[in-house]
Amino acid sequence: MMTDKVTTANRLDWLDALRGWAAFAVVLVHTEIAIDVWPGLWRQLTWSCEYGVQLFFIVSAITISISYEAHTRAYGVGLRASLSWLVKRIFRIAPLYYVAILFYAFETDALYRATDHHLGSPPNSLLDILANVAFVHTWVPSANNSVVPGGWSIGVEMFFYLLVPFIWRVRDERTRAIVVGLAILPALASSLLVSLLTTGSSFIRNGAFPYFWFPTQYPVFALGLIFSLFVIRPGHMAASGRRAWLYVLAFAVLFLLGPIFGTWKSIAPILAPVFVSAAFLCLIMSLHGGIGRALVNPAAMFLGRISYSVYIFHFAVLDFFKLLAFGAQAGTTHSPAWLVPMFPATLVVTAAIAYASKRFLEDPGIRLGHRLSDLIARAGWPLAADASPSRSAG
Repeated sequence: MMTDKVTTANRLDWLDALRGWAAFAVVLVHTEIAIDVWPGLWRQLTWSCEYGVQLFFIVSAITISISYEAHTRAYGVGLRASLSWLVKRIFRIAPLYYVAILFYAFETDALYRATDHHLGSPPNSLLDILANVAFVHTWVPSANNSVVPGGWSIGVEMFFYLLVPFIWRVRDERTRAIVVGLAILPALASSLLVSLLTTGSSFIRNGAFPYFWFPTQYPVFALGLIFSLFVIRPGHMAASGRRAWLYVLAFAVLFLLGPIFGTWKSIAPILAPVFVSAAFLCLIMSLHGGIGRALVNPAAMFLGRISYSVYIFHFAVLDFFKLLAFGAQAGTTHSPAWLVPMFPATLVVTAAIAYASKRFLEDPGIRLGHRLSDLIARAGWPLAADASPSRSAG
C-alpha cells in the first residue's frame, strides 16, 4: 500500500462519486421492483443493487468522522459543541424530509384512490407521521418505512448522528475504535432477540422491521468509522498497481457473499450488510489510477451531489411511470427489456427534479443550519458539561 495524501477537493470528489453510484444502484433496484421482473439472472443482478443504501451509510460514516473531528478541534466535545453540530446535521436532512412527508401523504393516498387500491397506500396514522417528523421512526414498526418510501434509511442515519457526540467522548482513537467495534455483536444480538420475541424465529428477512431498524445497520457505520480512523485520516488511501486489482477482487468476493447471506434461510440475512460494507471498503481502497478515473467521473460526482433528493423523489417518478402502465392496462410487465427505457428515463427525470430540489430546498436549509450552528457554537452563554476544545490525535 502506498501513502497517498488526499486533498480536501479530491476527498470530496470520490465521496461524491460513491454517493452517485449508490443513488444509481438504488434507482435501478426500485425500477426493477416497479417492473416486477421475472425471477432469473436479471432479477438477481438488479436486486443486488439494494445494497446501495449500505454504500450511502459507509460514505456517511467516513464523512461524519472527518467533519466531526474537525468540529471537535474547533469547538471541543462539550454539550454546546455537540448541539451545534447536531443542528447542522438536522438542517441538512429535515427540510427535504418534511416536504417529502407532506408530498407522499397526498401522493400515495391519491394513487390508492385513483387506481382502486392497486397502487399507493391508505393514509398513515398521525402517530406514524409524528414519529417521522421527530426522526424516531427507526424504532417504530408501523412508522419505519410507511410514511416516506425508503424513509427507514433516514431514521437510521439520524439516529447515527445522535450517537456521534457520545462516541467522540472517548478521546483516544484506538479505544474509540475498539468500543465501536465491540458494539457490533450486541447490536446484531438485539436484532435476533427482537425477532425471536416477536416472531419466534431468528430469521430476519430483508424488508422486515428488525432488518431495517438501526441495530441491524449499525455494523455498517461502525466499519466506516473504524476505516476512517485508521485508513482515510492517516492518508493511507489507495493501493497502487496490482494491489488495487487485488482489492477489486476482494470487493467482488465479499459483495457476492452479501446476496448469498441475504437469501440463506437462517440468521444470515442480517450479516449481509456487514459483508457488503467490507466489500465497499475494499472498493474504496482500489480507487487509484484507471479504476479511480473510471469510478470517480463527472457524471457520478454530479449524481452524488444531488443524491439525497434523488433518493427521496425517485419513488414518485416511478409511481408516475407505474400509473402510466396501469392506465394502459399493462399491469406488471415482468420483462427485463422494460429496464432499458424505464431506468434511464427514471434516472434523468429524477435527476432534473433533484437538481431543483438541491438548489431551492436542500441548499437553503443547509445554509440556515450552518448559521444556527455557528450561533450556538460561538454563543457567550454557558452550557452545563461544556468541555474545552480537544487536542487533535493527528
